[in-house]
Amino acid sequence: MIPAGVIRIWGCLGAANEEFDLLLDRLTGQEQERAKGYRFPKDRLRFIRARVFLRHLLAGHLGCEPAEIAFKCNQWGKPTIEHPAEHDLHFNLSHSEDVVLIAMSSSAEIGVDVERIREVRADNAIVRRQFSTPEQHYVAKARDRVAAFFAIWTAKEAYIKGLGYGLAHPLTKFSTTSVPDKGFQVIEDWSHSGPKDSWQVQPVPLPAPDYAASVATIGACPFELTTLTSAQFLGLL
Repeated sequence: MIPAGVIRIWGCLGAANEEFDLLLDRLTGQEQERAKGYRFPKDRLRFIRARVFLRHLLAGHLGCEPAEIAFKCNQWGKPTIEHPAEHDLHFNLSHSEDVVLIAMSSSAEIGVDVERIREVRADNAIVRRQFSTPEQHYVAKARDRVAAFFAIWTAKEAYIKGLGYGLAHPLTKFSTTSVPDKGFQVIEDWSHSGPKDSWQVQPVPLPAPDYAASVATIGACPFELTTLTSAQFLGLL
């Protein structure tokens, strides 16, 4: 069980090798069709790993077999657990190249995002079109603009994923604001669909320096991070 007011985050790191193809039959028919639809083998293997990892973790908390779990999505595509019906578990998944992150909470809605860090320009179109004015200024003044960009980008993505609106929630209609010496960010949301609850975002330090990650939830919740390699995960199955 996950204690109230605590976030648990699991990460699976490293390349998804061909052994994950052997786990295809652990997925539902619909998930198998999605996996087979990927053009490149590495993308298929990453998808299979993410779904098997998710089902494995959820089953351990729900007390059921991984194959028994059924999902449903809201109109914006955020998945939740449909079966088993009796539970209080909230979860969110994100993956980028060789990293999968899954966040869980028994207290409130949750969102998580991970991104591979790559070169970007602080004055590029994404910053101008998708960041609030304070966020644009923060990136422009940062000593490491690339790190600043991905810190804000993952925070914004984690927030809208937690809300369950996805990109239907305009990115320019809210702003992430750092709280000095506290290690988290609060959300100032002035959109018409902004929540009444107070959301906070925390950076998630990963043992993978080429990645940035954030987790968002309602209120101040500490998180516990557990990471394992793809090989270690395969060894658990």
